[in-house]
Amino acid sequence: MTRTLTSLLVLLPIAVVVAWQLGFTEPRGVAVGVGYLVGATVSWWGIYYQRHVMTHYPERMSSVTAIDFCVKLVVVLVGAMSIRSIPEFAATCDWRTFLVTFATISVVVLTFGTLDAVRSLAPSATPTSDSAQS
Repeated sequence: MTRTLTSLLVLLPIAVVVAWQLGFTEPRGVAVGVGYLVGATVSWWGIYYQRHVMTHYPERMSSVTAIDFCVKLVVVLVGAMSIRSIPEFAATCDWRTFLVTFATISVVVLTFGTLDAVRSLAPSATPTSDSAQS
């Protein structure tokens, strides 16, 4: 999970700077923060679930990818429609900026998280202590 966590920690100050440039209290600035938080949370869950299934039930990997995609799709649709259709949310958050930020975070975390998960399944090049003593 090193690359996943690193990517989230690198993207956090970038999201803060972009939100600051757009104005923290302006709808687009708020949408960057909301998109980052929602995207990071859903993506982090997806990567943990993917890693769990890769280690315990590798034959179900294709269904996990579909489940992760569907969960992200439902979350982004509910989030964008809520922001767009509820007047209180629409006044404080821009739905288009939310979508762009959510998509960016999701793609980056998915890429690095999958690399971490695959790397954790690869056999270790260093011998274990039991085989070194034999």
